[in-house]
Amino acid sequence: MPSFGQRFEAFLGNLLSSQKGRDAGLFSTQPAFKDKEPTITINSVIGPSGSTMTKEYAADGEDKFPDLSWDAVPNTAGYVLVIEDPDAPLWFPPIHGLFYDLAPDNTTVKQSDLEAADTKKKTLKSGAYKYGKNIRGNVYGGPKPVLNHGNHRYFYQLVALKRPMKNLSAFATREEILNDLADDNILAWGVWLGNYERKLE
Repeated sequence: MPSFGQRFEAFLGNLLSSQKGRDAGLFSTQPAFKDKEPTITINSVIGPSGSTMTKEYAADGEDKFPDLSWDAVPNTAGYVLVIEDPDAPLWFPPIHGLFYDLAPDNTTVKQSDLEAADTKKKTLKSGAYKYGKNIRGNVYGGPKPVLNHGNHRYFYQLVALKRPMKNLSAFATREEILNDLADDNILAWGVWLGNYERKLE
């Protein structure tokens, strides 16, 4: 039987069911991306973009990262990956993950990378790349939409850089990275979309 807390969360989910679609606030809809169409195809162990994520990949399940891969972008200086949910009942899309300083030959982000996180240095994969601030203050947080709020879309947005980023703090923020990209530093980008919903049972 659902607990009182779960029933109350589901009540709020139903009440706020129309509060979705903050797509205008997504990382990849900001001015730095103006007139730049997505050209990078991102693959996941789950399936093609638009696939439904199982509980294995959700925060209320095993919270696994949906291993991603892509073909190397010629002449890139490296990559940035930002994960956001524009369907959360907030005034902005919360960040579930922010990874940066991925080398040009690093064309995957995997669960095993996250398991090898150095939380003091904020690095992953034995220092191969870094992670920045997200809404949960951890390395990565999988989907956990409000009960009965309907389907949520999770945007895994990848950017190939023209040149290395600069002027970032040791624990970079979305705003710092966007400021760098705004200086004409986007070579190419793409997105993998995952769907997830929680229902009161």
